[in-house]
Amino acid sequence: MSDDITQLSIKALLNGGVDYVIPMYQRNYAWDEGEITQLIQDIIDYLPAKGAAEQNYYIGTLVVFERKESKPPVFETIDGQQRLTTLSLLASYLKNTQAADLSWYQDLRIHFDSREHSRKTFSAIFEGNFDDDPSEVLEAKEINAAILNGYRLIGKILPQKLKEKGRTVAEFTDYLFGRVQIMRVKVPDDTDLNHYFEIMNNRGEQLEKHEVLKSKMMEVLNGIPDAVERQQSQSCLHAVWEACANMERYVQMGFPPAQRSAIFGEDWGRFDVADFDALRGALHKAGRDSSAQPIARTLIEIIGTAQGGGEKKEVEDEAPERFNTVINFANFLLHVLRVEKEADIPLDDKRLVSTFESEVLKQPDAVARVKHFIFALLRCKYLFDHYVIKREFIKGTDGWSLKSLKRNDGGEKNRGGKPSYVNSFGDEDNTGLNRRILMLLTAFHVSTPTMVYKHWLNAALHHLFRTKEVIRPQAFLDYLESVAKAFVFDRFVAPDNGAKDYFEIIYTNKGVCQANQKSISDECLNNQLTFGHIKNNLVFNFLDYLLWLQHGTSEPVKSYEFSFRSSVEHYYPQHPLPGHDRLPPEVLNSFGNLCLISHSKNSKLSNSMPQAKMEHYKVGTLDSVKQHLMMKLQPWNAEAISKHYDAMRDVFLKSIESGKKCGS
Repeated sequence: MSDDITQLSIKALLNGGVDYVIPMYQRNYAWDEGEITQLIQDIIDYLPAKGAAEQNYYIGTLVVFERKESKPPVFETIDGQQRLTTLSLLASYLKNTQAADLSWYQDLRIHFDSREHSRKTFSAIFEGNFDDDPSEVLEAKEINAAILNGYRLIGKILPQKLKEKGRTVAEFTDYLFGRVQIMRVKVPDDTDLNHYFEIMNNRGEQLEKHEVLKSKMMEVLNGIPDAVERQQSQSCLHAVWEACANMERYVQMGFPPAQRSAIFGEDWGRFDVADFDALRGALHKAGRDSSAQPIARTLIEIIGTAQGGGEKKEVEDEAPERFNTVINFANFLLHVLRVEKEADIPLDDKRLVSTFESEVLKQPDAVARVKHFIFALLRCKYLFDHYVIKREFIKGTDGWSLKSLKRNDGGEKNRGGKPSYVNSFGDEDNTGLNRRILMLLTAFHVSTPTMVYKHWLNAALHHLFRTKEVIRPQAFLDYLESVAKAFVFDRFVAPDNGAKDYFEIIYTNKGVCQANQKSISDECLNNQLTFGHIKNNLVFNFLDYLLWLQHGTSEPVKSYEFSFRSSVEHYYPQHPLPGHDRLPPEVLNSFGNLCLISHSKNSKLSNSMPQAKMEHYKVGTLDSVKQHLMMKLQPWNAEAISKHYDAMRDVFLKSIESGKKCGS
């Protein structure tokens, strides 16, 4: 291996007598719950099964520039600083909790140029001083809230994920420091760093796993004996794949107008083909009539496109940045496969190609399996675009949307017309079923910020895909509410030995919640809702959805929107200001005293008394409907906490009364 590329275990990275500096030109630490969860989940996924041989897991690269005449050696971090910072936080957490022997981790190896608040925050974390009250260590202005939030998120996420997989912290620690590998790439001494960054920011993307998968599917279809069918089938696969791969764009806009009308009707708002062969015929006829011939590209041609070449596409949509999706294409492919096969397919794109090889490409009827999947892909993308939320950016504002695409009535047939976007279920005043479905889907999404393991999305797609008639808003809402209740009561607040897995909830139980008021004891509910025991933020967000239904007739609750709030706040603080009483732990950590807010506000307000927090929110935004109701109870003391807990428990239990719909 070259002297400029070094393979290191995470232990060697953090204990190698080398310091890593985050220079001023790098952005601040920005990883939040999604990215941190993803990193921890990836490592846990690669833990070897009992008795199996251990294999290395390669976590990526760290690009550095060596500063000369420094002892010990100092590497300026050029690329990979977010991962390096998170790994350092993770090591500090494991050291401070004494979960394993980290006696070798005696010196902090990450440093910050001219960022004193980052340096002080990380030093305090490394020494374990933030395991209690941050205000007793540093003033608020001296704390880097993002770094502290990352440390706290690790303490929340790691135990949850290990528990879900039935693994121990010792297994995780041994594997993390012994088998997880990172490639440290040292750029040459004479590198022009400004030019290097320009190249990094403008280089073509590497060939992605889903492009490799597409090439392999093309090879399967190459086995079709009839030359005409083979060419048409490969062209069909190419056209569908290219139209679906852009998750930010409605799938209709990925086809030329003539093909668009052939598949989605003259108004572009229907799905008019029945199977792959009908789709192949429609695309071929429309393409022939308009002289638009889709091109089936080889793997070499795909690589050429990824490196900067490729064909120009017709652009007819409005600003392409209008919509932002909740999932990427590689993970979406796995959702489609799971929905189509109704099999327990892993929803993890690290195994994308190998999963498709076993489930599709190497099956005896591989040609038929590929055809069936491509048709399912197009139908799922159409359903996803029309009935799953997106983030919409328009006229200088952004917000959640649940919209369908249709052709403007004034457009000419064939090549005329432009897309318009309307609420999928009417409700243009945003007070009816479209808003309720949007709110519930958003509650699901912000509770699961990672791209992998979006089981709520799989449930929604499964329902939509198996519904053969027109999608009815009330039926869709009823299903989503039932799934939400099943996730919360059959999994998150169920006794640990009785929690159901997601596949069982969605596919075996058809999304029907199995719990009832009699099966949920007060003791179990109280325990699972206590601080430190709450398994998923959907517990808070589903409750906020129920409260929004009850109290959403007036402001500020009426305009409430879910967002990525990940910090569980004690409304009565854990460390009250001098002169105020400390509450007993069972009261302080009661669900009645907890609410979900943003980590920046949690850092800013953590030790403020309830009255001061209430004053802050008079001019701020509404973080939580639950919090809004807590603020109405004055004074906020042990009695108010107990009263609020009882009220929230009753809202939960009422939602699972037999046959009762949420909000009724």
